[in-house]
Amino acid sequence: MNVITTLALSYVGLVALALAMDRHQNQAFGRPLPPVRSRGIRVLGWVLVLGAVMPAIDGWGVSVGISLWLGVISLAAVGCGLMFSYVPRQAVGSAMILAVLCLACQVL
Repeated sequence: MNVITTLALSYVGLVALALAMDRHQNQAFGRPLPPVRSRGIRVLGWVLVLGAVMPAIDGWGVSVGISLWLGVISLAAVGCGLMFSYVPRQAVGSAMILAVLCLACQVL
């Protein structure tokens, strides 16, 4: 479960970081967001990406957990990049689904 949680948090964080950019806001929403909201999304993205290391460390210890986290972030970055390249409007929806999945994994 820790790998799924780490992957979900990493992907949601990377989508949030992408949505902090005007180009991706135009792709996903058809218009740019206000600057205050963009900054909030950027902060949320960094918190989620950096927080994704905690389930990995919790499951495998510090050395293996950080290595796993770096590999999972690479996978999440590929997924995020492909989503914004081909179906940018669905990237937000997929991030929301993974956020719910992440919460469900934490409850279990």
